[in-house]
Amino acid sequence: MTRGLDRTPRGARKQRFREWRMAMFRNRIFLSLVTLAACVFFGHRINAAEGIKADSDPTNASEVTRVKPNITEICLDCHNDVKKAMARKAAHKPFAEGNCISCHNPHASESEALLKKQANQLCSGCHTDIAKAFSKPYIHTPLRKGGCTDCHESHVSEEKAFLRQAPKEICFSCHKKSDVLNGKHIHQPAQNGTCNVCHDPHASDHYGQLRLASPAICLSCHGKDESLVSKHKDFPVDSANCSACHDPHASDSETLLPKEMHKPVAENDCDACHVRPQPGAPLQLKKMGAALCYGCHEQKPFTQKNVHAPIKEGSCMECHGAHTSQHEGLLVKKESDLCGKCHPKIKVALAKKHKHTPFAKGNCSGCHDIHSADYDALSKEYPSYELCLKCHKPHSHTVGITPTGKMQLYLKPGSSATFDGKGRIACTSCHDPHGSDHEYSLHYEKNRTLCVQCHKM
Repeated sequence: MTRGLDRTPRGARKQRFREWRMAMFRNRIFLSLVTLAACVFFGHRINAAEGIKADSDPTNASEVTRVKPNITEICLDCHNDVKKAMARKAAHKPFAEGNCISCHNPHASESEALLKKQANQLCSGCHTDIAKAFSKPYIHTPLRKGGCTDCHESHVSEEKAFLRQAPKEICFSCHKKSDVLNGKHIHQPAQNGTCNVCHDPHASDHYGQLRLASPAICLSCHGKDESLVSKHKDFPVDSANCSACHDPHASDSETLLPKEMHKPVAENDCDACHVRPQPGAPLQLKKMGAALCYGCHEQKPFTQKNVHAPIKEGSCMECHGAHTSQHEGLLVKKESDLCGKCHPKIKVALAKKHKHTPFAKGNCSGCHDIHSADYDALSKEYPSYELCLKCHKPHSHTVGITPTGKMQLYLKPGSSATFDGKGRIACTSCHDPHGSDHEYSLHYEKNRTLCVQCHKM
């Protein structure tokens, strides 16, 4: 028999090992519970000593102040560029008070600059007048997009209302100055840079964010007196749309009349269209609708085979202003915007990557007659290659012929590629005359997809 050899049966040894392992496991659990209890006990004692509530939210930065007694000092340890700014007079109140966490989350955020919320939501939390602005129909674009800091500094500024620039310059950082002040004579508020005299910088119930509707906004400075009425030939200015005749910003005319003026207006001949003011009927016309226009404008150009719908209805003023305009031909809007009002495909085409040059410039009348034409789509020439060759040189691809069976051409059902009204291959068989997302305004990509619209491959 070997000395020290354990003769205990094998099954008994396994049982003893299991009992030993279970005892060790119980001891570990006991020690863990004792440690946890000690942490909880002493943790509460420490919190009580430091004045922190037992039920405080550890995610709330305003409650967790054990790192340093002054949160601002923590921020300034890294953001030392703002130390001097805090001492300036015109500092945003939370910033001046060092209350950084009123706007910023010190750890993480879904918003830029660790803001607690999007800028417009955050600002309107204190500036309740901004919150009300969102209920108005005309909202300044930066505000609508949440860009309060596009105009305002969030920390400090020497300008009123914490503007990023002087009031006379801040508007022109977006609104092109040469487009607004484009005349020898400038309206006084525009000259002074006090745009907010007429416009609300946030939102308004009136178009153009005007503080009041016309003519009330004009009469708030230009009081209704006898001289004003006499200058307007006794027409009641208190019920007029002043901007129908006057440019509210600038003009080469001393009376701020735009460059494009209806001839009777330019000649101060109101009587050409209007009867003299009468009580109860101050703005009567001599004739109604197109009949009045045809008194001066020859009717023949408006009577070709295809007539533009507004002309057919006698609604000249659907497209033209009666007095003045910023646009050639007295149009009420620039051509592309005006045409897009009735033709929704125009708006879609304007968003395309590649656009026909005249169309991109808003020159719809380069190809279309705006009143009437003998061709479809009010085209100035037959709407095929004849019209295109007015500007473009002939292309190597065959156009102007009718496909024959020998050519084995066909059109896929629903394809954007089409033949012209005479069944001929045309420029528009391959190109969209307005715009496309494909190079050269092609209907499809040029390497294969375009070709198989007609050619069997």
